[in-house]
Amino acid sequence: MNGLSTPSGNIAFDSKLNEYGTYLDRMYEAIGSKWHELNNSSPPSIENAESLVRIKYYINKKGEVEDLTVVETNATQSAQWRCIDAIKSNSPYEPWTAEMIKTMGNRQDIMVVFYYR
Repeated sequence: MNGLSTPSGNIAFDSKLNEYGTYLDRMYEAIGSKWHELNNSSPPSIENAESLVRIKYYINKKGEVEDLTVVETNATQSAQWRCIDAIKSNSPYEPWTAEMIKTMGNRQDIMVVFYYR
């Protein structure tokens, strides 16, 4: 064993099956890609094995991330920062369509869970 945790776990998302769901799928793909990129460039330590980072934030109609908070974790601070960076580095995401704003309002809450295994 090399003393590193493998970031090959899953990321859990809650998505709705509509235009907004398609929007979320694209956003989650960008977040997941960035998270794996960050972890591959600097693998997390073994102490992060079997850990999770649950993050809540809001996405507004302009595609901006607001009020991001780690709400649950047993991961190290560096592992948490990778998760936060994976979300923030892609912001702003695409602006919402008029139909999305009509249906969803000005912003929606998002919960993302990153699993280290």
